[in-house]
Amino acid sequence: MELGQDMPSDLKLSTPKLGGLRGWWKYITNVMELSPVEPGSKEFPEGVKRLGGTFVIDGDDVIYQWNDRIPGDNPDLDDVMQYIMGDDN
Repeated sequence: MELGQDMPSDLKLSTPKLGGLRGWWKYITNVMELSPVEPGSKEFPEGVKRLGGTFVIDGDDVIYQWNDRIPGDNPDLDDVMQYIMGDDN
């Protein structure tokens, strides 16, 4: 998803649980220290710009894959379980 694009209509995001005001303050004050930006640089390394996903592996096979559309976009666990267990279980 590129900047300026509309968010997907089926996207359900919730506020992360960081432990109240103290947790948010800790996050805000530590975010740059924890970010993988080289000192003196304003650019993020290429790999950091990529989003994550959810994978279910069975041996050498990927049996389920979800690609995040934006940070915080996660699959519904019930949907994942239904997919990997099959509709008749």
